[in-house]
Amino acid sequence: MQSEPPSIKGFYPDFPFLYLSSGKPWSLGNSYLVKYAEDKVGVSAYNSETIYSNARSLLDYAAFLEEESLDPLEMPVDKFERPTYLYRADLIRRCKNGEIKASTAQKRMSCVINFYRGLSNWDLIDDVMFERTHTARTAFIQITNNEGFAKQLALTTTDLAVPIAPKVARPGQVNDGGLLTPLTPKEQEILWQEVVKLDRCYQLMFRVATETGARLQTVCTLRWSSLLDAQSVHGTYYIEIGKNSLVDSKFEKSYELQMSSELRQDLLTYIESPLAKERRQRSFYGDTENNYVFLSSHGAPFLTSRQEKLDRMGENDYPITLDDKFKSSNLGDKPAKTKKGNTLQVVVLNLKKAIRKEHPNFPDFSFHDLRATFAVNLLNLELDFMAQENARLKAGGALEAITISDCLHVVRKAMGHSSLTTTEQYLQFRRSPVTAAFKDQLLHKYSLSMLAPKGVGI
Repeated sequence: MQSEPPSIKGFYPDFPFLYLSSGKPWSLGNSYLVKYAEDKVGVSAYNSETIYSNARSLLDYAAFLEEESLDPLEMPVDKFERPTYLYRADLIRRCKNGEIKASTAQKRMSCVINFYRGLSNWDLIDDVMFERTHTARTAFIQITNNEGFAKQLALTTTDLAVPIAPKVARPGQVNDGGLLTPLTPKEQEILWQEVVKLDRCYQLMFRVATETGARLQTVCTLRWSSLLDAQSVHGTYYIEIGKNSLVDSKFEKSYELQMSSELRQDLLTYIESPLAKERRQRSFYGDTENNYVFLSSHGAPFLTSRQEKLDRMGENDYPITLDDKFKSSNLGDKPAKTKKGNTLQVVVLNLKKAIRKEHPNFPDFSFHDLRATFAVNLLNLELDFMAQENARLKAGGALEAITISDCLHVVRKAMGHSSLTTTEQYLQFRRSPVTAAFKDQLLHKYSLSMLAPKGVGI
């Protein structure tokens, strides 16, 4: 089932407002946020998380201005007396004292620059004042794309940039939208010994993550109708997620989530269970195919999808306040909070505590690490398939048909990576030992059609 992107002019769910210590709204900061949201709608889907992140950065800047008795629109001749340069110095001081991370400081400084840039673009300040907020610099670097073509890329930076060391993956980690730690086969076995003790709903959520590579927001917003509408190709079902679908993805990126027929059937069996039906009856969407696959015992989603926020627009009592509250149809006038996946994070925390009672050295994994674990599992199977298929062809006198690049492209598609470079990072985990018994388990989890590169028969 398809839907239009949840971005409508003038409707901004979960919109934050900035208040000064006096209790009065910060008009300049709020004007920027509203104008920023208006500009984003129509260009890309409105994202309340992005607005909220910017609001927190601006609130920190406002607190600094108040503490130092600075006017954000007063730019002295001496640049080191200007509020932007003084704020940068304060951010660096806090980094050195361990109060904030360098990445946080960089993010806040960037937000302040964009704040002044927005004020200038919207004629709220003149060009002279904007030029005094910082000095821009342009550098040119040469890059090579996936096809081997080189080109120059212009990068613009400023003299307000906060120094930050690049994230480097340690042994056992991969940088895939953040530093992730794939679990080894042994660690996966230990994890599942505890997962099977959980509620059936949680068991299946963990299975979706480890057997499809879905991120938390995708697992939590998976819909019943998405499973019914999925197209099957040789035992693998392809589920539309992201923009123009009912299922959320990172940055609303559109791609097809691949799922085995076994997992899909297990999910449909759970959906038809009395437990799942009872939870749907308590929820916003009721016992309909538009509802989420996974709901809490109270009928609440584990993460409120962007589509649900849009669907609630007609209630007319959606308060745009900083506490992220909105009306829940099954609770009358009692407000319910927007869900952001925190419950599932608590489940992971409790799992780690339970596991470490017998395995004190078990790694500090997150739910997102299950995505990386899926990628490593699939790549290991891909490479084994390649070796077996090429050996069979060679024995018959034919040339080898499958390459490592073919295997990587299959994993890239399953993960929804834009760049093959990201997928290539998982090659280092080929050294992890995979027992025959564990390999058999994986083969049951993933459809054979996921293992065969394009053009190879199965």
